[in-house]
Amino acid sequence: MDINSNFKGSITEMECALAFTKLGYYISLPFGGQARYDFLADINGKIIRVQVKTAKDNGNGSFSIECRNSHYLQGHHTHTRYGKDEIDYFATFFNNKCYLFSIEDCGSTKTIRFEKPSNGIKSTINWCEDYELEEVIKTI
Repeated sequence: MDINSNFKGSITEMECALAFTKLGYYISLPFGGQARYDFLADINGKIIRVQVKTAKDNGNGSFSIECRNSHYLQGHHTHTRYGKDEIDYFATFFNNKCYLFSIEDCGSTKTIRFEKPSNGIKSTINWCEDYELEEVIKTI
């Protein structure tokens, strides 16, 4: 079976929602598909809006997510950024773990490392363990 990008996105959404649920948090899905977020999560009484993005393995010890929406409009490929008034967090699922990123911490793309880079630079790296769902939820 050939899995298209929409199908991959649906799988990632389910994996992320399941990760929240396994931790004991309630998930609500928007009706009608018109919301900019994919689901709401109730974190100890605080509701957060989560937009899920499928991770891309960069093949160099890192993965990335696109922190914007892409679609074709009148024959042109367009990108739309998400606003703080639309979502609170991005989530993804990579290597059997869910990761959560606040919208304030994301540009148009977010890259996360799970291995040290070959160039030895360490100061500007976003490490996987800092964005694991269980860790980020502690700060909400």
